[in-house]
Amino acid sequence: MPKSKALRVSAIVPVYNAEKYIAKCLHSLLNQTRQFDEIIVVDDGSTDNSLQIVKNIAKKVRSTKIKIIELEHGERSRARNIGAKNTDADIICFAEADCIYNKRWLEFILKEFSKGKDAVADELRVYKPRTFIGRLNQEFNRCRFKRYKPFAAWCFRREVFLKLKGFDEKLSCAEDLDIAIRLKNQGFKLGFAKGAIKFHANEPQSIGDALQRSFNFGKNIIPFYQKHPQQVPIKKLALFSVWPLTIFFTPLFLLFFLAIYFYVFFKFASLGMKTEFLLLLPFYVMITELAFTFGFWYGSIIKLIGLNS
Repeated sequence: MPKSKALRVSAIVPVYNAEKYIAKCLHSLLNQTRQFDEIIVVDDGSTDNSLQIVKNIAKKVRSTKIKIIELEHGERSRARNIGAKNTDADIICFAEADCIYNKRWLEFILKEFSKGKDAVADELRVYKPRTFIGRLNQEFNRCRFKRYKPFAAWCFRREVFLKLKGFDEKLSCAEDLDIAIRLKNQGFKLGFAKGAIKFHANEPQSIGDALQRSFNFGKNIIPFYQKHPQQVPIKKLALFSVWPLTIFFTPLFLLFFLAIYFYVFFKFASLGMKTEFLLLLPFYVMITELAFTFGFWYGSIIKLIGLNS
C-alpha cells in the first residue's frame, strides 16, 4: 500500500433531492487541508435542482476533479457501490449530501489509515443547531464521542471495500453497521478518527422530528436484525416494551422511570455533559427509546403479516 502522502483518495457523494445543502457539502470537501484527488457525485435520480447545482460547481473547479454519475432513483447503498466501482483510488470516503465536513476531516481520516486501519469512522455533530433539541443533540454527540468505540464505517481502503462486496443494497438503514460487522468478522481493523467532524444538517431540531426518526429507525431496522440476530438489543427492547405496561401499577412504573433516569444521568455526568442538558437528557432518551421500540414492534408485525416487501 502506498504511504499516506501518496495515497489517492476519492470522496463518493450519493445525492437525492439535496439542493438545500449539496453546495455546502461539496465546498467543504473541496476546501480540505489535504485535498481529495477526485470527488464522485452519484445523482440518484434527483427531481429537484441538486444535479444542476453540482454541475455548476464542477464547471468552476480547477484543483479537484468532480465526476458526475447520473442514475435512476434507487437505494442510497446502490449509489455508493456504483461510485466505488468508478474509481481506482486507494482510499474511498463516503460523504453524505446533507453533511458539512470540517477542514481537517480528511487529514484526520488519513492519520488513522497510516496506523494500519482498513476502515475509519468519523465524528458526528449537528449543523447549526437552532433549537434546544438541536443543541441537546449537539451536546449528546460531543459527549458520546469522548469514549467512542467505532461500530460503523464510512471510509475504506478500496481493496477491502471490494472484498466486502460493498454496502448491502437490501438494507434501508444500518448499512454502515452491517458493513462494519462484516469488516471485523473478516479480521480487518476499524479505526476512529477523532477530530474528523461532519456536521449533519438534518439532525432532529424538535421532539416531533426526534420521535419520528426513532420510530422510523425501529421500523426499518428489522432486516438488519434478521441478518445479524446477535445485534438485537434484547434487554433494551424488553425494558421499553414492559415499562409502558406498568403505568397502571404506579410504584413499579416509577421504579423503572427512576432507574432509567439515573442510569442516563450518571453516565453522561461522567462524560462532562453541561447541566442545562444533563437534567433533561434522560427524559429525551426515554421517549426516543420508546419510539424506537414501538417502531420495532410495528415493523415486526408488518413484516410478519406480509405487508412489507
